[in-house]
Amino acid sequence: MFHTIKKGKLLQPAAALVAAGLLLSCSQSGPGGLAEAEQLLRAGKADEAARVLKQAAADTPEDWRVFNLLGMAQHRAGHRSDALRAYKKVLALAERNASLIHAVHVVHYNLGRLYLDAGKPAEAARELATYTLGAERSFAGHYWRGTAELLAAKQLGRPEMLERAEASLRRAIELQPKSAAAFNRLALVFQHRGDAPRALASLQRAREVDPKFAPAILNLAILHQRQPGGNRQQSQQKALQLYLEYLALDDAQLARKEAAQQALNRLNLELNPALLATLDNNPKPPTHGAPIGPLMESNQVVTVRFPVGGNGPVRGTIISNRPPAALRPTLPRIRPPVHTPRPPVVPKPPVETVKVPEPVKPITPPPPTRVKPEPPTVAKVEPPTPAPVKPNPPTPPKFAETLPSLPSIERYPYQKLALPEKGDRKTANKHFKKALHAHKLNQLSAAMVGYREALKADPGYQQAHGNLALAAYQAGKLREALQAYEMALTLNPLSLDSRYHFALALNKGGYYIDAARELDRLLLDYPKLLRGHLLMANLFDKHLEQPRRARTHYAKVIQINPAHAEASSIRQWLSEHP
Repeated sequence: MFHTIKKGKLLQPAAALVAAGLLLSCSQSGPGGLAEAEQLLRAGKADEAARVLKQAAADTPEDWRVFNLLGMAQHRAGHRSDALRAYKKVLALAERNASLIHAVHVVHYNLGRLYLDAGKPAEAARELATYTLGAERSFAGHYWRGTAELLAAKQLGRPEMLERAEASLRRAIELQPKSAAAFNRLALVFQHRGDAPRALASLQRAREVDPKFAPAILNLAILHQRQPGGNRQQSQQKALQLYLEYLALDDAQLARKEAAQQALNRLNLELNPALLATLDNNPKPPTHGAPIGPLMESNQVVTVRFPVGGNGPVRGTIISNRPPAALRPTLPRIRPPVHTPRPPVVPKPPVETVKVPEPVKPITPPPPTRVKPEPPTVAKVEPPTPAPVKPNPPTPPKFAETLPSLPSIERYPYQKLALPEKGDRKTANKHFKKALHAHKLNQLSAAMVGYREALKADPGYQQAHGNLALAAYQAGKLREALQAYEMALTLNPLSLDSRYHFALALNKGGYYIDAARELDRLLLDYPKLLRGHLLMANLFDKHLEQPRRARTHYAKVIQINPAHAEASSIRQWLSEHP
């Protein structure tokens, strides 16, 4: 069993500059209080910075930057309620002034980190999801969003959040493939699902990226000790080596040194009881369950700089604010069975020997013989013989018919849909834009209402059907999502996103055969769609009892992207299913 993330306070109050939000460079714009407050924050004087910013807020009550920085100062001073009020003031200013909506978008990141520190992962996940919708290439945004979604799944018992956490962390890894912390955190998601092989593969990727990354070493040790697999003695010895390797690292990196030492002592007592008994006739039993350390803060700070004489546009850049060793986010620890994934053995194709045919001797034609002409005869006219009718080739079986009989799998009841008539697109567009704005802010209920209004005005609005389906899927309304995806595909059968997400929704609803059928059609149109091959492989492997077909699609994933985040576990699976 892995270490869980402790509920409650996640950051140390005395920590230096937390990477929870924005630092505004105000030397060229804005009131002098902003520049002074920023200097105080960099010096670690959060309370003094808050006093300066309160005065600045009284002088310029419409400047959102003042309240954003005030929220940061209160957050770092440990005054979470005051920080929350300051951040919400920023959002209130944006509601009154629509031109600020994009400028203040980063406040959702600050709020997400604040909710994480307050032990409210569901609220944190919502705010960070809103932030990443507008900052798709933010590694920190996706990393902490995945963290919040994992915590929400554990704290609230919501397994669907694990899927979101995996997706967020995979996106973070795409943005920074060399992030050992992201691979380590992804391993926690797999472990919480009970998928030890994938947890192991993710931890091994973390070690490939950074061989001295302490959390991954400790988690591998725990994995070997708690889930030893077939050869218990060998796994225990491996765990012992990993504990020793962890304890040999620099003390500054060891957030769990005491717990690791106790685990090492217990393991050593189990492996060498006689030797230890001679050293201490009355050894004290080690305590069980050392206290769980808090999450360490992020090592990214989003810095926003404003041009001279203006308020925007805002451009965020990620900078490092402290030495990496002290800022690396330490995650809850893991403990599965370690089997080093072996690359699949690719059989060599048999070498065929081709026989070269001997040259054919030219054939000399015989001399022509003279034929006496015969008197002409009248040919009898017979009715023409009808040409033989070639039988039609047999119709190939449908995709679903090629699958084994699986009566336990429910089939999706497709609707018989006709193309709707076109409506008032201009009116529909007005509702669509409002709904899209609410959707980007993760206000799913408001977004769904807006999309429905757009479809009342124009029932043939394909994008509105697709977005309504997506919002319904995100809100957990699976039936409505499936029906909306059907209509979206009726209007545009070649829509890649609509068909892929329709397959995802069918998979989530347990309609595995129908999900595979939709993916089969999608891959005919887009044969190099990596995510389609990966989802199809998972369906064949886990639900449709077709390992040979799963192997085909897993191999295609490796062919398309050999450095895929799942490459290690896929190669291990391929080696186990030749």
